[in-house]
Formats: sequence, structure tokens, C-alpha cells
Amino acid sequence: MPDENETQIEDNSLLYHLEKKYLCEPEIEPCINIFGISPCQLANEGGLEFLVLNHMGISTIGDISKLSTLVRHVVELDLAWNDIFSWAVTETIFYCLPSLKRLNLSHNPLADTIVDGFSLRGSATNLRALSLNGVNLSLSTIQKFVSKLPSLDELHLSENDFSSIEDVSDTTPISTSVSILHLNAAGIQKWSTFLYFLRRFPNLVRLFAAENELETIEEKCPATGVQNHEVASCLRFLSLNNCQISDWRSIENLAHFTSLEELRVMHVPLFNEYSEEERYHLIVGRLRSIKLLNGSSISNFQREESERFFIRYYLNHTEKPRAYPELVGVHGQLEQLVKVDLTPRKHADVILECKETNYRVKIRIKLNKTVLELMKFAEQATGISLPRMRLLYFDPSLSEFGPTELRFPNQVLRTLHIEDGDEFYVQSKLLLPNQAILHKQVS
Repeated sequence: MPDENETQIEDNSLLYHLEKKYLCEPEIEPCINIFGISPCQLANEGGLEFLVLNHMGISTIGDISKLSTLVRHVVELDLAWNDIFSWAVTETIFYCLPSLKRLNLSHNPLADTIVDGFSLRGSATNLRALSLNGVNLSLSTIQKFVSKLPSLDELHLSENDFSSIEDVSDTTPISTSVSILHLNAAGIQKWSTFLYFLRRFPNLVRLFAAENELETIEEKCPATGVQNHEVASCLRFLSLNNCQISDWRSIENLAHFTSLEELRVMHVPLFNEYSEEERYHLIVGRLRSIKLLNGSSISNFQREESERFFIRYYLNHTEKPRAYPELVGVHGQLEQLVKVDLTPRKHADVILECKETNYRVKIRIKLNKTVLELMKFAEQATGISLPRMRLLYFDPSLSEFGPTELRFPNQVLRTLHIEDGDEFYVQSKLLLPNQAILHKQVS
């Protein structure tokens, strides 16, 4: 009879949960025809490439020889939210998975100390992406692990607490191969901490730093005096969504990253009092190097439009932004655009005239009414009945064309583009002889 502790260890092993999920073929009705290859068949043949084993309490490996046979072709392994503590488990993972390219160890209680004998024995050379979100390891431990991964290109360190980093003078690279770094929701409040990470990952191309408590982007590191332009010479992408940025000087200081081409900065307090159009133009006007803003490309036409908007916006401001003189040098000193009220008019003051009844009066009409409704009013005012009425519209500014008869009763008056002072003429229709006799008999 197996020992209870041994059974528990087996239940916590990577091999046990892999077999349970990928090797236990579910019962299938014999009449159902299955096309393709099932994960169970792939596992049996050693052909699995992607393994997802989250929230399973995994803390050990299990039979190494058997595991190696099953996972020799695996390129992506997701072990987030398990109970892996020992770095020996990590060593064995790389030993058993020589083809591994992506590894997710996020939210595991990994030990914050790596023993001196820790070695991946060259089996980690294929790894391109590593996720260590929410593990709260010290940077020295992360550096020791990452140093064993010479091909690592993408590193996820989000949801770790880096708020307590005080000594930002260390410039020893954590990795020179990493070009993509994720630091979302990492508790970072100081710009000096961001510059610290940029210096320790000197070849960063893309930095995701959303959902941090950062309020101000400085022109240089307050602690070391290092200027922004002295670090991150390769940085082309930066995400600061949902940070606490509250002043335009912070946006202006991003201009020192001369290689920056794409910026994502949404849902920050600074923009609360600006319209979407104003936000766009005032960011683009400040940052002449960026080509994409919040996921949208900036065309040459859009840039020129934004820069002209920027000049006019700050024309009457006493304190001009840093970019203002440069943009004036490019586009000249522009005048404010005349503001035109394009709100549709609701009323017009017009003349209603009927010479047959000596009626002429100035009235205010509602432009959302129809021609028929105006004719009904004219019927009461002039005594000419609707069947015998002609209504003509006259625009004095187009006097050479004369009055126009309104022949469509359901036409809305607004479509005539009526202005104050325009005139309407009421006339009786000329009835043909047979129509006149009929009208006389009826009356």
C-alpha cells in the first residue's frame, strides 16, 4: 500500500497534472467521428507543443524520465498560479523541455534566494519570453535567473511591488537581450525608478508601464542627475495608460526620448478637463517624433493640423509651452480662427404679404414646421382657402431670380435656408373656366 505522503507528492507534480489533463481520454460515443488529433494522442506521441496548467497546486516535477518523453517538443508552458517554491523545479523544467520558448511562472511563491549551484546547463537557450508577474522577487534574484537566459527577448514583471527601490545608482545590466519589458501595476511612483529600470535593461525597445502611481515625468533623474536622453536610446514604444500624470510638463519631457515613436497615454488625470480633440492635438504638438498615439497612426496631414491647432491654442497664453517657438518657426505666427456658430436656427423673422387682401405683416416662424402648416396660418390671416392658395417664397439676396412657388406641402421650412427678412407671398390660384363653375356650384 503506497505511503500517503508519497501519494500527496505525486498529486502535486507537474507530471501528474499533465497526464490527468492531456492523457486521460474522455469517453466518446463510438458513433461520433472525430477529425484531427486530440491532445491526448499528441501527448502519447510526444507531440504536444502548448501546455496550460494553471491553479493546480503544482509544486514538484514527478518522474523526470517519463516527463521528458512527453514534453520534448513543448514550446510554451503556462504554470501560473501554482505552488512552485524551489528553483530546483525550474532547473528540471528546462532540462525536460529543451524546445521551450515561452514560460509563465507568474504568481508562484518562488524562493527569493537562488543557490550558487543553480544552472540551466545550456538548456534554456531557446527561451524568448518569461513571465514573472506577481512573484515579488528581489531584482538581484531576477538578475541571477535572467542571466541564465541568453536569448530572452520579452520579460513580464507586472504586479510586483517595486515601490521600495531607493538606491537607483546601480547600473549593472539585468539583461542586455531583453527588448520588451512589462512593468504594469508595479507600484512605481517615482520617475527615478523608471529610469533605473531603463538603465538596467539598456536595450529596451518597448516598455509597458501602465497602472502605476506615477504623477510626474522629470527631465532627469532627481537622485543621480542622469538625463532622460542619456538612457533608453533604443526605446520606441511606451505605455503609461492609467497612471496619475497631472501636468503637461511631464508629457513634454518625453520628447527627450528621441527614438520614441509610439505612445499610449489614456485615462490620466491631466486629460479630465480636455476634449478628445484637444488631448490629441496638444500631445502631438508637443511630441514631434511620435508616429502612433494610442494605437492610431499620425499622418503628415494630421501632424500639421495638430501643430497649427497647438499654436492657435496657446496664442494668447502668457506662458508658452516648450514646443511653441519651434512650431511657430515651422508654421509662422497664426491668427485665431473665427468661431462660426453652426447650430441650426429654430426661428426666422419674415414678411407675409397678400396684395389681394392688403395684408402685410412681419411674423416669426418656426423652421421645423412644414409648408402646409405655414399655408394654414396664411389661410386664417388672408381668408384665401387652401385649395385656392399659392404660396411663394422670395429671398431678397437672390432678387434676380424672383419668387419661387412652394409646391411641396410636406417640405420642412428649414430646408429653404430661410434668413431674417425673407418674404412669403400669398396669391389666389387662377381657375380654369370649368374649375370656376365647379367651385361656384360647390360654394
